[in-house]
Amino acid sequence: MMNEATFTKGPWNCHRNTSYWEFGCDERGQLGDVCASAFTPEGRAPDAEETMEANAHLIAAAPELYEALDGIIRALKSETRPAGTSGGSMSLFEALSENKFMCLNNAECALAKARGEA
Repeated sequence: MMNEATFTKGPWNCHRNTSYWEFGCDERGQLGDVCASAFTPEGRAPDAEETMEANAHLIAAAPELYEALDGIIRALKSETRPAGTSGGSMSLFEALSENKFMCLNNAECALAKARGEA
């Protein structure tokens, strides 16, 4: 059983202020700064602004990505289908091929990491 996520629920938004990317959640009126930096040991990367913007948008999408992935996993685990000749039924999750099962396992690991469990 997965633990409940405790991060600020979305939707989040992001915008560039004078020196960094700022994140907010309109629902709760929260505002936060995240360092979406693109520096290397040699200094600022040539594509720093582009990389920081891409990172900021990915971070802002995190709550929706989490909910979407969580919904897919829950749906697959709860959907049942006939087991065929062996009788009974099994969840679609149980009936997945090894490759698809590994993908879903990776998805569950990613969600655990987002909850701070990995």
